[in-house]
Amino acid sequence: MPTLDLTALRPAAPKPLELGFLGLATLYLIPTLLSPGRATVLDGVIFYTHEAGHVLFSPFGTFLTIAGGTITQLLVPVAFVTYFVRQGQPFSAAIVLYWLARSLGHASVYAGDALTLDLPLSGSWESGAEEMAEHGETRHDWRNMLEMLGLLNATYVVSGALRLAGTLVFALGLYAGLLTGGVPVPARFTWR
Repeated sequence: MPTLDLTALRPAAPKPLELGFLGLATLYLIPTLLSPGRATVLDGVIFYTHEAGHVLFSPFGTFLTIAGGTITQLLVPVAFVTYFVRQGQPFSAAIVLYWLARSLGHASVYAGDALTLDLPLSGSWESGAEEMAEHGETRHDWRNMLEMLGLLNATYVVSGALRLAGTLVFALGLYAGLLTGGVPVPARFTWR
């Protein structure tokens, strides 16, 4: 029977400062689970990592230039989670999972707008404009990606999947924060 034992991550005594911070972060971000379009202080960071991703992926063709924004806004928090885990700072990794959850929520709103094109957008496309014109040129990343993949009719499925993923990552971050903050939550799991 496979067993996952996370008891080593629980400190000997509760850490009130960490748990207080986790509580504040949780209360602050829960409304974004219910309404992912709601603005948060993380949105500026998400926006700039998204825009930097377009530049970062620009050498790899039109599709990856477009997708690079979302890829980067998701990979940056994953990189920080990985860093904190490797540094033996699981509580910090748990908090950064909230950033990843918010980034997924942000991407779900953007993907969900691919049909209506109601969101205000920034920037302009110069690279790959010819290929984009074949797909009904627009500055909307998700509209372009879903059209190029032939999945425009699946817009709401993609958006819902991103939102669900964000909610699950948020729950994982909360669990990990409680565990590494010293709350006696279950830490040993066995399944058949």
